[in-house]
Amino acid sequence: KADLTDLDDFYVLNVPDNQLGNLAEIEQQLYKTIMVDWVEENEVITISPIEVTKLQKPIEKRFRINDPGLEQMWGFDAMGIDQFYKSIAEGNIQPQRKATIAILDTGVDAKHEDIAGNYKSIKSKYDRDVQGHGTHCAGIAGSVSNNATGVASFSQNNEFVQISSIPVLNNFGMGTQKSIIDGIIEAADNQVDVISMSLGGRSNPAKQKSYEKAIKYANDAGAIVIVAAGNSNDNAKNYAPANVKGV
Repeated sequence: KADLTDLDDFYVLNVPDNQLGNLAEIEQQLYKTIMVDWVEENEVITISPIEVTKLQKPIEKRFRINDPGLEQMWGFDAMGIDQFYKSIAEGNIQPQRKATIAILDTGVDAKHEDIAGNYKSIKSKYDRDVQGHGTHCAGIAGSVSNNATGVASFSQNNEFVQISSIPVLNNFGMGTQKSIIDGIIEAADNQVDVISMSLGGRSNPAKQKSYEKAIKYANDAGAIVIVAAGNSNDNAKNYAPANVKGV
């Protein structure tokens, strides 16, 4: 939707390896032309390893669901999900429609036994995950709850959300700023409700203007954008796109 953004005017320039030491000079020469407004490096993004922390307290009675993997979901304790479940039940809260969460990551295993029931495919080639990180994130966001399998999500009765996948990282968990921005645009164009990204890199104010435009495009399309708050256990303000306005 070119009328809503100028991201379609972006171009990727491949710099030969023997010229990588001259990036500053190349950038200066680009600015001297009348065709360039700004230049950003297409930074490489890598995911952090998955860490597992077990809960110290019994879980079954508090959460009243039978997913055995709950003992590994410290977030349920940290965010008081037992009270969240209780509020939904006591208030008889029902969704107006099922929201779609797009996982922008390494892909998602659409046939995973704890995800398949809550999965909606955007493209069949996106429904696989060699690396596993995207499937891990999808399980947290929207795994099937109370099915005596795996983990659970915040949707206790599985009526509130469904998961979709748009790969922006390769099988080794690596991607670029461009691949992530392309994924944000594709998710917005598919009218997803939430864009979830457990990824990012060190922020540089001179290198994230395109992120800002992509997030705005997604927000304008009606999407809520969620980004990991520093997978490196650091303040999120130091990482992009976590620190971008609109996230």
